[in-house]
Amino acid sequence: MIKALLSILNVVEGEEKPVLLLLAYGFFMGVFLAAYKIVATTLFLNQLSEYIREAFFVSGVLGVLSTWLYATLQNRVRYSKLIIFNIVSIFVFIATARLSFEYFDTPWLVFILFVMLGPITSLLVLGFWGIFGRMFDLRQSKRIIGGIDSGQLTAIIITTFSIPFLIPYINDITNILIIGEIGLAVSIIFFILIYARYQLSSFHEKHEEIRKETMFFSMFKNKYIVYLSILHQISLKATFNDFV
Repeated sequence: MIKALLSILNVVEGEEKPVLLLLAYGFFMGVFLAAYKIVATTLFLNQLSEYIREAFFVSGVLGVLSTWLYATLQNRVRYSKLIIFNIVSIFVFIATARLSFEYFDTPWLVFILFVMLGPITSLLVLGFWGIFGRMFDLRQSKRIIGGIDSGQLTAIIITTFSIPFLIPYINDITNILIIGEIGLAVSIIFFILIYARYQLSSFHEKHEEIRKETMFFSMFKNKYIVYLSILHQISLKATFNDFV
């Protein structure tokens, strides 16, 4: 089965271990993202749906700020440390939110959980593709990029379809966050395995020219990035259908 999967992903001899580790990392990250989204959107739509415009605005601002901060830090600190800080911070945030629901019954908790969905998703996805870009060279990336995130997508599908069967056994929907936390904790373990076996130092630490080219505002001088950003923004508008 594993051989068939690797064959579908166009993996050649010698790439099996890094690909499988990255697929596993993405899978458990996908479990977290699916569980978090289900809890955040369900609570928000049940309790605060009238504030959806404000929530999207705040989430958008936080998303831009967090992405800018991530892009800035990856040029200044060791990439592996940035990823660890990223994941651990998100783990602590979700754990604190889940614990807070035990003692506080306030709409602000639901609002914060919802508006942080966008920034947290963006940071984890950026981290995943950053790891991918540092584990494989350009030729390898072009060959396997089409399916390397299949682990993450598979986990999201499985988790989403599993929730209806789990709800009868869950006293509180916020307990689904525990499933997400377990997924995130396991993803940390797989990242440590990746870090222990492969060099993830940032390219920007070695090449000053690349560092300058990939600074936040410098990237917008590239027409390809501008067009890709526009396409991405247009496609994101489809997500509003979830809340109509």
